[in-house]
Amino acid sequence: SKGLKIKAVPAYNSHHNKSECVGYVIEVDGVKIYHAGDTDFIPEMEDLKNENIDYALLPIDGTYTMTPQDATKAAIAINPKHMIPMHMKPGMTWDYRQAMMVTAPMAMLMRPNDEIELKKE
Repeated sequence: SKGLKIKAVPAYNSHHNKSECVGYVIEVDGVKIYHAGDTDFIPEMEDLKNENIDYALLPIDGTYTMTPQDATKAAIAINPKHMIPMHMKPGMTWDYRQAMMVTAPMAMLMRPNDEIELKKE
């Protein structure tokens, strides 16, 4: 189906209260994108495997959100076609060293100003 759908999903950790923080599953013209929000690897991520996510955006700062290693585990649990690390380091848009610690096979790195065309595969 064409159009836009947005569904809020759980996101939380010791810095972000479960009742005040969400992530989103966004569907645009049949392409599903999961934006995790500020979160750690949480049990509810296991349920996202059934969503058939095309692109998952997972935070990896390791201070206010999950570590790159936990984001790798989250990506494996969610099983998106592509995983894009984000929120890499407090105060920085991009951190190559932090990004390279993500070892999920579906990870794709996007530097500032990179663009991709989202497509259903």
